[in-house]
Amino acid sequence: MALAILMFYARRPDFTPAQFREHIESKYLPIVKKVMGPHIPVMTTLRLGATLASKYRNDENAPVLLVGYPKDLEWDVMVEMSFKDDLHLMQGYAATNSAEGQRIRDVKEEFTVPDAMKVVLMDRVFLTDRRED
Repeated sequence: MALAILMFYARRPDFTPAQFREHIESKYLPIVKKVMGPHIPVMTTLRLGATLASKYRNDENAPVLLVGYPKDLEWDVMVEMSFKDDLHLMQGYAATNSAEGQRIRDVKEEFTVPDAMKVVLMDRVFLTDRRED
């Protein structure tokens, strides 16, 4: 059965959203791929909050929330990693917690607030019908 984990990262205050995105795409993900080797997820999806803020209401780096307040959002990127089964997830997890996995932790500390990180194991995935308009 396919499994997914969601990881929520908060950017360091001295990084703009653009710098944060660049760092996660050009440094973090390549190191994750190298460290996890044959145990990389089947699919990895990054979801970064939009920052199309109105200059009259938010600062330019604040996320756009349709409900709620930007200051209450505790993360800047949600990373979804999908694994084919329990074994695949455990192998990937072991790789990231190995001595080589320290490289992942080191690069995360360059651009995230480590204490704010959250990781959630997701239940089965349910997809609704896709609209073809």
